[in-house]
Amino acid sequence: MKFDASFLARIIVFTLAYGVIEVIIPQQPELTITYLFGASITGFLYALLLSYTLTKMSLSRKASLLTIFIPIYVIQGVNPMLEGFFFSFGEIDWTLTLLIGGLVFRAIQVIMYSIIAVVLFKTRISNSLMENLRDYFGRLRAHDWTWKITLSALSWPLLYFIFGSMVEPIVTPIYIDLGWHPFPPIETIITLQIFRGFLYVLVLLPIIASLKIQKKWLHLVLVGFMFIGGSLATFTIVETFPVVLRIVHGFGDILFPSLLFGAVTTYLLKK
Repeated sequence: MKFDASFLARIIVFTLAYGVIEVIIPQQPELTITYLFGASITGFLYALLLSYTLTKMSLSRKASLLTIFIPIYVIQGVNPMLEGFFFSFGEIDWTLTLLIGGLVFRAIQVIMYSIIAVVLFKTRISNSLMENLRDYFGRLRAHDWTWKITLSALSWPLLYFIFGSMVEPIVTPIYIDLGWHPFPPIETIITLQIFRGFLYVLVLLPIIASLKIQKKWLHLVLVGFMFIGGSLATFTIVETFPVVLRIVHGFGDILFPSLLFGAVTTYLLKK
């Protein structure tokens, strides 16, 4: 990956394309400085992340498209929709139809981001995703992969509750003031976070299997997917979020678990 004028131009093109998609596809009724700034920052960081990931990924363009689409879609699209559905955020009357519609809408956005990223940053390589996965999983026995994946996945709910308990006294009154209801039954929260842990590991595995890079760089890539999609893409654009909520929840409560989850996942699953 060369840092030249061509690379800078492609970074700018992706950043602008991301911002346009975020504005046009949702049919944003009012373009605020907060929304435009948040979309620009998110698009720029995605451009850096995807340019590096796609350059280092030993996959064909079609396989690369699928490999980056899935984690972005799950982390940035499916994850907040599920939280909204189960946590009953805001005054939205969540229904199955609304949930499915939101998931389809987000899929359209993410596939557009992913196609643009592949066109801008991916060189032509003929390796298939299945070949990479067979080589990756063939290095250990099934029971070894089972405990590694399980331990990695279960680290997410543990980190979620540790850091969540730290910020809870700060963020709960804010959510209540916003008219939101942050706490469903504890068994629902536990089940959802365990599900999210396994979901995160599964969608990140193709990236882990396809990137031939050192562990420290893989860790940063995984944190990038977790934090940009799981925090910045939402907390930088929502106008109603107070600054304190953006910093404490959007950064502290998501960035630090992402850093540690990425470290655990890298240590356990990087071959």
